[in-house]
Amino acid sequence: MTDKDSTITESATTIADLRVYEYLPSTPRSAISVILVHGGMDRGRSFRRLASQLANRGIRAVTYDRRGYGDSLSCDYEVLEDAPTFESHLDDLATILSKSPGLVFGHSIGGTISLAAVAKSLIKPLGLVTYEAPLPFMDFWRRNGPYSFNRNELNLEYAAKFAAEFMVRMVGEEVWSRLPPSTRERRIAEGPTLVSEMSTAAHYQNFEPSLITIPTLVCCGSIAPRRHLRATEFLAEAIPNAKSKFIEDADHGIHLSKPAVMADVIANCVYEVEL
Repeated sequence: MTDKDSTITESATTIADLRVYEYLPSTPRSAISVILVHGGMDRGRSFRRLASQLANRGIRAVTYDRRGYGDSLSCDYEVLEDAPTFESHLDDLATILSKSPGLVFGHSIGGTISLAAVAKSLIKPLGLVTYEAPLPFMDFWRRNGPYSFNRNELNLEYAAKFAAEFMVRMVGEEVWSRLPPSTRERRIAEGPTLVSEMSTAAHYQNFEPSLITIPTLVCCGSIAPRRHLRATEFLAEAIPNAKSKFIEDADHGIHLSKPAVMADVIANCVYEVEL
């Protein structure tokens, strides 16, 4: 199986001001769709390799640019308080899932959003898979950056600075400096969303993992920082009947570095739900 397959149909549409991408296999093997929820400073199309791998396995994949990112960033925010909050992302996921019911895969804070939406009964997918979902509202999570502030203590200047620093950590100073100015400006414009969702996530008080009763698999790379390992262990113990999976030598960006491996994990969950 390859990342590029001419038998896969890719399309895009807009739902409630959110840009949504769909990947259809030519030969479906499952009636269950997988909804992919991306992390901070990311966008739906970064899941293209993973979505293609799922389609190669006969599974329809749907992803979207979360509000404030990619093509779901409709304007520049005049004040930080206008940017999406952690809880507003829960509502958006409920909207997407109402159009495409199925199993949810959440990467990074996309996993945190997915967990909270299920626990709050905003969504009830057929199953849930997460990968290295941060838990900044738990006491054991090291709070740094926007996690350590209330949103009203931050501003747009801080958001722009933090977004640039975040991107440098992700891609490196050399790659960041080579990006076209328009691209850098676009990513910095996503800073308010990143800062707002991180800060409001850290102060989210309504997470009750015991209320998650659907089949759940919490995943983590074997080389992840200790706090991600501990979060995975916590979720596996706190969510009834949840399972954990530690993927050998997988980094945080598994959807980019090991899409076939992650696709196998998700596909197996889809097939198990169908049994």
